[in-house]
Amino acid sequence: MLDEISNIKQEIDKESSQKSPIEEVCFLYRVMFKKEEALYKHYGYPDQETHKAIHDEFIRTILSAETQLQDGLIDKSLVVEYIETWSKYHTEHCDSIAMAFVRTRELLQG
Repeated sequence: MLDEISNIKQEIDKESSQKSPIEEVCFLYRVMFKKEEALYKHYGYPDQETHKAIHDEFIRTILSAETQLQDGLIDKSLVVEYIETWSKYHTEHCDSIAMAFVRTRELLQG
């Protein structure tokens, strides 16, 4: 069992070492978005498709920024600022609305 865990960890570490920092950020956001989107689907959040589209656009924008970084067209600090600003706004506005719906559903079902 411990050998299996060790092998899995090595595979994850190997995969991570092959990703750029931006790809790693996108991977982590995708994991988080999948969990969030599954929750919204479970509770029947009516705006879930729009919410998913916002997530998808964020990932596309970040991946596009990686190309621009490599080409020297933008500075890394601009990308970091965009990620921070987007995350704060998205959490405070989009996610808070969706989570209010989820909490209401939980109360009604519970």
